[in-house]
Amino acid sequence: MSLTDNLTDEDIPVYIFVFALSCSQYAYVEGFPIKKLNYE
Repeated sequence: MSLTDNLTDEDIPVYIFVFALSCSQYAYVEGFPIKKLNYE
């Protein structure tokens, strides 16, 4: 999944977190950018 930056048209990959409460039928959704870790 990715988001598109409106200024640069760059695709930014994101993780999607979804949490749902079954009894109240509420849902929470948030996208987090994927951070690349460079270990050298």
